[in-house]
Amino acid sequence: SEIEQEGQNNTQQIAHTIINNGLTSPLKEIKKASIIQEIIEDILDLAMQLEATELDVRAYSIENKIDYNEIICYRESFDFFMGNKQVIQSRLDILESNGNALATKKLFTVIQNIYNKYTHIRKADDIITSMQTELSSSLLRVDPNNYDNISFVPSVIFYVFSECQIFKKPPT
Repeated sequence: SEIEQEGQNNTQQIAHTIINNGLTSPLKEIKKASIIQEIIEDILDLAMQLEATELDVRAYSIENKIDYNEIICYRESFDFFMGNKQVIQSRLDILESNGNALATKKLFTVIQNIYNKYTHIRKADDIITSMQTELSSSLLRVDPNNYDNISFVPSVIFYVFSECQIFKKPPT
């Protein structure tokens, strides 16, 4: 399938293409991991001032959180996003062990700041689309060569969602 390079929802079109072309190989997985780390590093460069926050340690299921917040895009592509979640966690661990000790916190802060701009929107999927558009645009402004890398923006936002940094937890 083809990807249009102009107009809105490019990130979703790209992610949809990646999901539907699920053929993979060890070489593709290594390249994906490298691209994900690069996009995380670019997002970290967008970090604002970090604030101390209190941790919420209540247990929850990601699937229940998706259902509770009525997020259709995550429900439909759950396995895809969970697969990338592991790669993102691995890359954050590498960044933190190689001198960027606050990588995860910075990533959460950037995504939370973007999320907070759109909490007035009623539909969760529309919030996510707005977040993806803003983050993709920011990354492209920083480096126009990021066009291929922004296909992983939806996965990075899902990672932050799954770590319960954005949207509401389901009641316990």
